[in-house]
Amino acid sequence: LGGLARAGGSVLADRLLGLAAGLGISAATLALRPDALPGLPLDRLSWRGAGAGLIGAALAVALGLGLARRGRLGRKLDQATADFRRLLRSPARCAAAVALAVVAQGLVILVWLVLGRAAALPVPLATLAVAVPLVSLGATLPITLGGLGVREAVWLALLDGAGGDGGRVVAVSLLYFACTVAVGLLGGVAFTRRGAALPDRRLTPG
Repeated sequence: LGGLARAGGSVLADRLLGLAAGLGISAATLALRPDALPGLPLDRLSWRGAGAGLIGAALAVALGLGLARRGRLGRKLDQATADFRRLLRSPARCAAAVALAVVAQGLVILVWLVLGRAAALPVPLATLAVAVPLVSLGATLPITLGGLGVREAVWLALLDGAGGDGGRVVAVSLLYFACTVAVGLLGGVAFTRRGAALPDRRLTPG
């Protein structure tokens, strides 16, 4: 169970850093190019409502973690987050992980750009830099398998004012999902062949 807990902590760190890096890219692009996403009604956003929603979500997460820390589940949670906490206490490693997360999210945006060009869907790079992290965030909601349907719905909502062809938007989104599945299968095969031989590199502070 210790190995499974550490693997869970690694996945948790990967997801959190990826989402943070992606949303950072989205926010920075939107600050530099407010017109990058015409479908986003910035003038009609209720910042008080958004702030209240974020606070409510944070309280819900805190309550859930507080309840989860009790008993055996709490011990599992502590094991799963131990490496992540050590990572946060190591500024050099944390900075390297954040930099890699930004690069990884940038590559994801480039993948969407290439797929869009291949499907004759000329969405500007600035629009993708804002939209892709938001789409990825929506796809993480535990509603459907692999975010199917949710990802496409978020794309259609975000590109509503950008003049995109809805059918091609959905086609590109499904093509991206197919690519992630294919790459995941290749990675799974490689891991089953060599994963057991990977060295155990435990994080230490410093």
